[in-house]
Amino acid sequence: MLNLFHPISQKSLTGTVHQHRRLESSLIPMGDVLGEVGTQAGELRVATTSQGQDHRRGKALKHIETRRRLVYNRPDNEWGVYELCKAVYELAEIDQVDFNGADLIEKMMLLRKLVPFVSSSALQIGVTEYHDSRNRQGWGMDFLKCEGMNYGFANKSH
Repeated sequence: MLNLFHPISQKSLTGTVHQHRRLESSLIPMGDVLGEVGTQAGELRVATTSQGQDHRRGKALKHIETRRRLVYNRPDNEWGVYELCKAVYELAEIDQVDFNGADLIEKMMLLRKLVPFVSSSALQIGVTEYHDSRNRQGWGMDFLKCEGMNYGFANKSH
C-alpha cells in the first residue's frame, strides 16, 4: 500500500523519526494532543486547492511526523496508533490512496512500516479501532465520492 502514495510522501513516511530535545508526549496531556489533532484535521479539510497539493501534503506529513513521535515516545499507547491512522487518512486523501477502503491487514502492514518500534498489541488495538470505526460509520474517502464512486469500499486496487 505504501507504494500507492506520492513519491515525496513515501520518502517522508519511511524516514527516521526525529526527536525533539524534550519528550512531548510526557509533557502534554493526551486530551490536549487530541484537541490539536482535531483542529489540524479541520484545517486540512478546508484547505483550498489554491494552496496547492505540495503545501497540503507538507502539512499532512508534518502531522504524521508528530504522531510518529508520539508513538515512538509511547510505543504501548494504542490511541497514539489510532491518531496516526487518522493522520495517514488525511495524507491518503491528498495522494488519492483508498486507505479507508483497505482491509485491516493492509492497514496494519502499512502502520508497521511507519512505526516499526510500536508494540504489537498497541498496533493491533489502534488500527483495529480505527478500521472498525470507519466501517461502522461508512466513512470512505472523499476523493472517491467526488469521482462518483461509492466511497471506495468496492475499490480494492491495492
